[in-house]
Order: sequence, then C-alpha cells, then structure tokens
Amino acid sequence: MNPDISILIVSYNTCAMLRECLEAIPAATTDASYAIFVWDNASSDGSVEMIREAFPEVRIVESRSNLGFACANNRLMEMSDPSYYLLLNPDTIPMPDSIPELKRFLESHTDAGVCGPMLLHPDGTLQTNGGDFPAIWDDYRSLIGGRNPRKRGNRGDYNSICEVDQVSGACLMVKKEVVSKVGGMNEIFFLFSEEVEWCHRIKKSGYKIFYVPESKVVHHWMGSVRKDSRRMARQYFKSRFLYYRLTRGWAYATLAFPALALGLIKSELLHIGSSAKRAMRS
Repeated sequence: MNPDISILIVSYNTCAMLRECLEAIPAATTDASYAIFVWDNASSDGSVEMIREAFPEVRIVESRSNLGFACANNRLMEMSDPSYYLLLNPDTIPMPDSIPELKRFLESHTDAGVCGPMLLHPDGTLQTNGGDFPAIWDDYRSLIGGRNPRKRGNRGDYNSICEVDQVSGACLMVKKEVVSKVGGMNEIFFLFSEEVEWCHRIKKSGYKIFYVPESKVVHHWMGSVRKDSRRMARQYFKSRFLYYRLTRGWAYATLAFPALALGLIKSELLHIGSSAKRAMRS
C-alpha cells in the first residue's frame, strides 16, 4: 500500500543534523502514513552507516557522486507513488504534528498545489518563509544592505495563512498531481533557486502556493552548506542568474547580471577578510 506522504531528504555530509531530523519525524507525522527516502550525495562523514544502523526503516540511496538538490529530489520522487511529497532538508527539525498539518491544508484546498510551514531558528525566533518571486531590484537593494519592502498579502503577520509566490525548499509539501502535471525540479540547477523556479512553473499551471504557520519546523539556516560557504555563495549567484534567464528571459537576466556580479565580488571580499582575520589570530 502506497503511503499518504513520501518524505524526501537529500543529504550531503550532514550526519549529526540528519540524525536529529530523522529522530523528530515520528512525532511530526502523528497519524499520517508515510515513508522516508534519503538520497545521500556521496557523503564522507558516515551518514549512510548511521542511517542503516539507527534507522533501518528508511530507504536510502547511496549516490556515487553529488548530483545536487534538484536532480536527487527528482530521482526520489520517481521511487514512490504517494498522494503528497514532502521535501525536507536534513538541517531541519519538524515539530510535532507539523507534517500532517500541511497535508490537511492541501486536502482542504483544491486550488492549492504547494504549501510550506513556519520556519524557526534553533533559538525559537522566526525565520521568514514565503514571499514574492525575486526581482532585479531585490539584488540591487541587497548590495547596500537594504531590505525588500515588497510584501504579498499580510506579510507583516507571519502567524496567518497567506497565499505567496514561493516557499522555501527547506520544507515544502507538493501534491503528487502537481508533479504529474508540471514535472519535477529543473535539473539545470545544482543548488539554490530550484524550488523558486519550480514554484514559478506550478503557479503558471494554475495552482496556488500557501504559507501555513500552523505547521512549524526548526531550520538551521544554511546548516547543510555552511562548511563550504564560499563555494556555495558562488553557486547561489549562478543559480539566481539561471532563474532569471528561465523565468524572465535573457534580457532581464542581463540587466540583473551587474548586481549579481557585484554581489559575488562583495561575498568574495567578505570571505577573504574573514580568512585574513583567522590567520592573524592564529
């Protein structure tokens, strides 16, 4: 019998956080029927051995190379036939009943295709989730440290359900029918922006996307990539450019390029400064 929910986790060298995530899932699922699938992207930290020893119920795929987030999730979606897919980062801790809460919302809203939870930092403070699609002025504003004043719906109130353009791929539930109609993530993305482009296609196909704060998930923001933050920063800007090219066209992406290039330079300088400070201390 197929489960109601397939929980899909793509992991790369996140052994300790992955264990914490898997330990939280039973309480987070309560009465829902589910199966857990983990795609390990060639980790070298003992993640595979930990899962096999501590979580024998988890179906794990041990990849010989790092395929990235989009490709790995697509392969996992091909492995099961549930009513709902839950994409869950290994650096998350789903709170009790958080997963069925998302399922109940999608069940009761026929026009909804995707929803995401309230995200919290480990100290319990709010981590914003859900909002508009990215635009050029967001990137130019970020160069000077400005905040994005654009809001969709009542985004000053993160305690209310709100229709949004996109939700974070850290925890995202999508109906199987949506994947059948729209397809999976675009595998041109290795990491970052893949869920945003996916949400863009899902909305274009006629489905709505919602932020559902009754579901709560702790997220160690950037926890799964912090060890390689410099390379990941480069990947972020590359993926952002790809997102603009795919959703807005070459002209729009070209207009965004100066802001993205300057953002990458700013990031590189910050990394160089941090490295210099560490060298001086040692």
